[in-house]
Amino acid sequence: MARSCNPRCTVLCHPSTCRKGPAHGGVHPNTPGLHPERLVLVVLGKTSSLMQGVLPAVRSSSREGERGVILRTGTRAPAMLRQCRPAIHARNMDIQILVNVFSNILEVELRKRYKRGLGLKTLSSLARTCRAFTGPALDELWRVQLSLVHLIKCLPRDAYELGKKNIITISRQLVHHDYDRLRFYAPRIRTIVVAPSHVGDLDPLVAPMLWTGRAIYGGTLLPNLRDLSIDISYFEGQAVLPRLLITPKLRKIALRGPEWNGDEAPLPWTNLTAVIKPMASSLTRFSLDTDPPSEGLHIPRYRTTDTFMDLHQSFYHLVDLDTHGVNITHTVLSYLASMKKLRKLNFGISVDELTQFLETNSHEGDFPCLGELKIDIEKLSIVERLLERSGFKRLQTLTVLQSDLDDDLEDLESEWDLEAFFQALNSSQESHSELRSLSILNYPSINGPSEHVLPFTSTALGFILPFSSLFFLKITFRVSIVWTDADLEAIPNAWPMLQTLSLEDEQEGIPSTTLKGLIQLLYGCRELEQLMIRVDARHPPIFAESGDLGVIAPKLQYLDMVTSPLDNPEQFAALIMMAFPALTDLYCTGYDDANNIHAQFPSHHPHQTYAKAWNTVTSQLAAVLESRWVLIRED
Repeated sequence: MARSCNPRCTVLCHPSTCRKGPAHGGVHPNTPGLHPERLVLVVLGKTSSLMQGVLPAVRSSSREGERGVILRTGTRAPAMLRQCRPAIHARNMDIQILVNVFSNILEVELRKRYKRGLGLKTLSSLARTCRAFTGPALDELWRVQLSLVHLIKCLPRDAYELGKKNIITISRQLVHHDYDRLRFYAPRIRTIVVAPSHVGDLDPLVAPMLWTGRAIYGGTLLPNLRDLSIDISYFEGQAVLPRLLITPKLRKIALRGPEWNGDEAPLPWTNLTAVIKPMASSLTRFSLDTDPPSEGLHIPRYRTTDTFMDLHQSFYHLVDLDTHGVNITHTVLSYLASMKKLRKLNFGISVDELTQFLETNSHEGDFPCLGELKIDIEKLSIVERLLERSGFKRLQTLTVLQSDLDDDLEDLESEWDLEAFFQALNSSQESHSELRSLSILNYPSINGPSEHVLPFTSTALGFILPFSSLFFLKITFRVSIVWTDADLEAIPNAWPMLQTLSLEDEQEGIPSTTLKGLIQLLYGCRELEQLMIRVDARHPPIFAESGDLGVIAPKLQYLDMVTSPLDNPEQFAALIMMAFPALTDLYCTGYDDANNIHAQFPSHHPHQTYAKAWNTVTSQLAAVLESRWVLIRED
């Protein structure tokens, strides 16, 4: 069968829509190298997001005498493009500038995707509008793929079908020349996510078909793959797809466990170990991610096999290990302690296993490079003993997660005493200037009584104020903040670079901290971007006493007032409007569920009044905050 298109056409240029290719004696318009140092953008009305990524890179590289980019704008081109056109030189484009353009686009689009749930549409638009790509530009376009769909579409159009529910199937036996385009683009992929996708999924027979064609396309489907994210379910049976993708050049593997539904279905640990172990020694990052069914419930614990535990001893060069979805043993932890390059460690362990590790492993040189620790444990008190070990005295990030409380909570305050823990942390660290991020995340069990809360006192705060480099502090669930305005006013001097302060306060009644103290905190912490705090907000400052407050927090984007008492919603809304110009998200999470408030409290209860007041504030500011998001997306 004659090939209908140049094998070097871009992924989104379909053979059926191609101009005459080499097989017809013509030149394909998307052939890389057609104009080796030239990029032509045909900008229509729906490609403004494309230029959000292109223009910053072009501006930064379009100095006098430097090569630029040719830009053709049609009648529907956005006004922004016509205004910016003088900054773009009508000359051939330098290779490095082109690479910068693609890198900038990818960064912008990934940021959009994870902040607002948007997809990577810009790169698709770019592929459709560019007349020619150079090699480096193609590398950047293909570097990150969110599925295998685009790669499969490199096969001839009659070789695959898009069926029901966007399932892609192979429609015929593949022969040698069917892989031409696939061989050209596959080596450019460095990162891939293999999971059910919104743009389509693969039929179970696609991977076996590609496996049988290994001799044709060179033995390895993605020879330069460095970073793989894949669901554990693909390791069942013959595990064809993981075997197809996992190669000795792979450096990072992220495994995603099935959604937890309360039942512990057997997972293919034996297959998983057999596939990964041969190349485990070359990995620098390994993670096993699991999701709880909903916020507030315990994190699932998958039972593993001894074979999977033994896999850890094949990791020689790991820098980052994240296996919080399973509880490791003291033997595994002892081996990890000897790893010379391990920088980040996130793991779950039982109290008994951690106790055994502390009693049997007494090496002074354990965890020589550890800087970030996240531990999932039933008792905070035992972590105090862990911090006494030499390998935990130079931490930059510390997160302790409580995910499974016992039914008997009588010892909760002694086992999760924040004051004692912070005192131990203060005394254990060799330098108070290294710790930058501190989180105590206490997830309650499903039946845990709400009256059991953990006091976070002024004394406890005093033990962590000396950590002068701290920019992230998060204390959530079962916490009662027992501070005063003096404590709030002390924070800016202690943590001038603070960016996130999140305190999920569950106390009842009127807090001792007020808006006045909060304003002083915000004046001093000019880098603060996210704030979750409960204060007495019933009395906003008046002009006669405080004067013009001006911009209080120039960078604050997220504000959650939890269940702060509020009596003057209009005045507070006006304060928000003037003082927080960057704010885009405003919440009062304790009063989000109006039906629950009405059912839980009588009509005359203060919580009813406060909930109504906060509803007024959020309603008044909703349109303004949403418009700020629009401006951010267009910036």
